[in-house]
Amino acid sequence: MPTPDVLTQTLTELIPILKYAGFRVTLSEDEHVRTEMPLEPNRNHLGSVYAGSLVAMAEASGGALMMQCLDITQFKVMVRHISIDYHRMALTDVHCDLHLPDDFHDSLMKGLAEEGKAFYRLPVPVYDAEDEGVATAYLEYRLKLNA
Repeated sequence: MPTPDVLTQTLTELIPILKYAGFRVTLSEDEHVRTEMPLEPNRNHLGSVYAGSLVAMAEASGGALMMQCLDITQFKVMVRHISIDYHRMALTDVHCDLHLPDDFHDSLMKGLAEEGKAFYRLPVPVYDAEDEGVATAYLEYRLKLNA
């Protein structure tokens, strides 16, 4: 299981803008990750976290969870679709606290056995420093075994 530092380094090397945004993984354990991103340098003209930064954080957080829970040398994991609902302005640093849903592995194995690929929709809530929900992203993944 990769450590938070390894996940942070891997993601920020693969997606350099995440490093500039201050994205980091702070917890990685048993199908659970926590990620954080500071308000600065992600502040927009209204003084809140830029909407695009929230999307990038949610997608990277989902990616961290996939990297932590799957052997990514065996799977191609791609985001097929992203949508996001904004609930309120994020005026502080933000974080995600993700647990792999109970049905993930069964859904993955069923799809791979039946079609050679699987699709999974992962909700990713984003919270401010007071643990108030500021957004919820929905990431639809396509997973396929490497040939």
